[in-house]
Amino acid sequence: MFKFSHLPAISVLTFAITLSLHTSAIAADLADLPSKAQLPPPARHPQVGVCTHLRLWQRVDGKVDKGIALIKESGAQWVREDFFWGRMETERGIYQMPPYYSEWIERFHESGISIAALLDVSKRGHPLYDDPFDKEAFARMAAWFARETKGKVQVIEIFNEPNNSDFARKRHGGAWNGKEKDGSVSPWIREYVDLVNLTARAIKQVNPDVKVIGAGGGPLPATYRGIALGIAPEVDGLTWHAYNPTGVPEIIPFAARESILKRDGIAVSDERGSFAASARMLREQLARHNGPREIWINEWGWPTYTVTDPKHSRFMGFTHSAQAKYILRRLVETLAVTDYTFVFSFMNNHDRPHSAEANFGMVDYHGNPKPSYYAFQRCTRALADYRVVSGEPELKVNVFPVTNRADRHPFIWDDAKLEAPGNVVRYLFADSRGAPLLALWSAERADGDFTPGAADVEIITERNFEKISAYSPFDDRHYDLKFERTGTRCLIEKMPIPDSPLFLTFH
Repeated sequence: MFKFSHLPAISVLTFAITLSLHTSAIAADLADLPSKAQLPPPARHPQVGVCTHLRLWQRVDGKVDKGIALIKESGAQWVREDFFWGRMETERGIYQMPPYYSEWIERFHESGISIAALLDVSKRGHPLYDDPFDKEAFARMAAWFARETKGKVQVIEIFNEPNNSDFARKRHGGAWNGKEKDGSVSPWIREYVDLVNLTARAIKQVNPDVKVIGAGGGPLPATYRGIALGIAPEVDGLTWHAYNPTGVPEIIPFAARESILKRDGIAVSDERGSFAASARMLREQLARHNGPREIWINEWGWPTYTVTDPKHSRFMGFTHSAQAKYILRRLVETLAVTDYTFVFSFMNNHDRPHSAEANFGMVDYHGNPKPSYYAFQRCTRALADYRVVSGEPELKVNVFPVTNRADRHPFIWDDAKLEAPGNVVRYLFADSRGAPLLALWSAERADGDFTPGAADVEIITERNFEKISAYSPFDDRHYDLKFERTGTRCLIEKMPIPDSPLFLTFH
């Protein structure tokens, strides 16, 4: 603190006047700044969402409030939340929204967050009905929900993973992948497609503006068979749950190898099980059968749990660092090859360190963000104004690896290898002004004990620029890259390619 008594009188007066003028100037400047309430919201990516289970968060005081606050800052535009049939129809034919459902819808709506409402039922169905999965009764409930939430819920999803409930296992029966021993389609798939089509029509009659998605979410071979049966035009998007329980996001466990083809009777990917090939082939299947135009990949993730029962654990346990890197890689790739993408899940569902299901969250059970939350946040904000480039690109990119990152210890899944490809993945995006962004990374297992591999990156473009900047959303690093340019050809020699995405921009 200043003590004016030690200053000469004239100095005190001069200092006081100067301080007063300076303070007035600062006050004037501050008056021009927006207040906290006026500050623009954080950038959110319109294609990105997170899976929430607010009904489970309610078990801990303050957890719902903390979770919603973190979602608002995460950079995700969407939430996918469960709304259970049995909680909205407690008496036959009488519907009522539980107060907490209404509260959640209002809070997200007021925050500008879009809602993809999953209309679901318990694994055993609804006990009020002789058929616990009564299609007509479910459709009536869905129509009521669509009318009740008009203008506040943007998407309604019909049913979740019917293959994992009594709908398939007991009520209708059939193989998990939809292939019966005689080659016919399993009964549960026919019944599920009928339920989706009936419900979609009922929803659109009362709320034509809401998007309806569904008809997927189970094993990909089963989804293919459902598409071939015919999905109603009222269904706007197909759902897809794309997990790789054992490793890298560029691979899914449906490689078109002999053992898998014998098991499923249909190819849904290439011989490596490439995720990008699976997305392309799924679009082709939809086009062949006049199916929905949009793909909503609304469940994928990697759990950070400790495996204690390896014989019965489908999922490996992943380090916090690997989870963050894999989420970034899958996030960028889904933005390039699908339409909407949702991480499963936003927050751990239970405080069980040895359970895979409980530990998929980017936030732990007590509301503490994991490294993946901050990486996800940086990535969604960085890409909020970017969309994948379709058609003839402004930049043509060639990558020539200097080192080989082949998977030396691939997992075996139903006698088929699930090996990390080890190649350099790259996608080109552009912002609303047309400025390009190149995303690239090494599709190897994360967190190995080696330094990043290297590659020569060739960029051919007529665009003029003086600087190439790199940004890593994993660790929030910015740096410039050295390159040589000859005419339209730019070469970055021996560029380190990390196991998480780098975003290259041109200035």
